[in-house]
Amino acid sequence: MDIATKVEELNEKYKINNSNGLNINSSINYTLVYGNIPILLSAPHAVKQLRNGKEKAEDANTGGITEYLCNTCKCYGIIRNYNKLDYPNNDNSGLGLEYKKKCLILLRKII
Repeated sequence: MDIATKVEELNEKYKINNSNGLNINSSINYTLVYGNIPILLSAPHAVKQLRNGKEKAEDANTGGITEYLCNTCKCYGIIRNYNKLDYPNNDNSGLGLEYKKKCLILLRKII
């Protein structure tokens, strides 16, 4: 299977529900990937997000790309699973803040 096909296959779960992703666990809004080389990849826009009160489109295939690279290169990753009306790059409370906290935890493992 070529890389593009594999990335698209990995990305399917983020495209569910009109690119809002799938809400499996209401208190966890991300997938963590553990590796053994000191690189952290982050895909907070794998699904749609709410920014400044407006819904913004997902960044196409970034969830699948991040998963593929983490699995292939054995690096760390964090990928947002669903749009819970949060914006991890800017929110300093709730699920957005939890995303940032998990990034810090992964970074501490790497360093």
